[in-house]
Amino acid sequence: MSRRTIPAILLAISVLGIAIAGLAGKGFVATNDVAWVSDPPALEFRGNGLAYTGVLLLSDSAANNEGATLFLVLDPDRGSSERGFQIIVTFSSGESKSQLAVAQWQRQLIVMNGDDYEHDERRPRLTTEVDDDADRFVFLAIRLGARSSELFVDGVRASALSSMFKLPPEDAKLRLILGDSFELRNAWSGRIAGLALFEGQLPEAELARAWQHWSADQRFSLAAPAAASVYYDFAQPPGAEVMDLSGRGNDLLLPRIRKPLQPDLASLSLQPSSTQDMWINALGFMPFGFLLAWVLGCDSRFSSGRAFLLVIVLSSLLSGAIEVSQAWLPARTSSFLDLILNVSGAACGAIIHRLGVATTNRSRIPKARDSD
Repeated sequence: MSRRTIPAILLAISVLGIAIAGLAGKGFVATNDVAWVSDPPALEFRGNGLAYTGVLLLSDSAANNEGATLFLVLDPDRGSSERGFQIIVTFSSGESKSQLAVAQWQRQLIVMNGDDYEHDERRPRLTTEVDDDADRFVFLAIRLGARSSELFVDGVRASALSSMFKLPPEDAKLRLILGDSFELRNAWSGRIAGLALFEGQLPEAELARAWQHWSADQRFSLAAPAAASVYYDFAQPPGAEVMDLSGRGNDLLLPRIRKPLQPDLASLSLQPSSTQDMWINALGFMPFGFLLAWVLGCDSRFSSGRAFLLVIVLSSLLSGAIEVSQAWLPARTSSFLDLILNVSGAACGAIIHRLGVATTNRSRIPKARDSD
């Protein structure tokens, strides 16, 4: 066994550990926990559920944000006080800052544009409170217009703003997602019994009639589904799709596995992690840097300077590969700061190895003289 064997084995173990730690799901559940239920017919999301369309095919007026009316019948999660910000429905083109979302936070139902989940930016919101009546569906009608936006609950106006809420402008990428955000980080629990999007602000009388139809027999049944941009009533045989009754082909897909709809490369930024994560990123790469310097130090072709430079290069490549790979993982967030901390940790490990070698060499000098 050569003197490089042990450090090489330890180095391989270190790389494997870094890869596992960097790509682990951190509690992310890949199985799509969504189910068809009856009485009334609905789609149930159980905290890890997801349904989505391909790129939406909308009418020109709806795509150009000339006004729209969204109907949504849902049984909200009434035990969500300990859960974070949950997105029920979102129209997204992949950029959360421009999304139109219907969400739940604790006992509030929220209609909003963007991703100001903590409401730190005080962006306009339409809101209403969730009542205590378990298993009671709420009939929402949301009118979006150029000068005002309104939220109706069970046929009655509950919230109104003079602000314009609108669909994302990137209509070539626009998708409808139910049960979670585009990044799969805001999962919701509850049931949806109906959803429809019509172009234009429908009259209040029509909103009231839609509510009356629902309240009469607990079935989502609106007039002229073919006039809608999307229309789902969930009163169809269970399957891997929910048919769009508008005839536009915007069927909802129910995948078996939850996975990102596109890689989240936009998260590669200098946003700081928590203090704990920052220490983990730095300390986690120190053994790699130490062991790599040890392996290289066993080869006479590498001076200490060349070995240190190679540690920097290889740690950058390893960390960069992991950070880019994390862009495909919904439970992970990539950042340049993590890469910098990883490389810094590896550099510290290499320096520690170099100091250890220097100390060992100095300690051997007197022994050599004593032997003389």
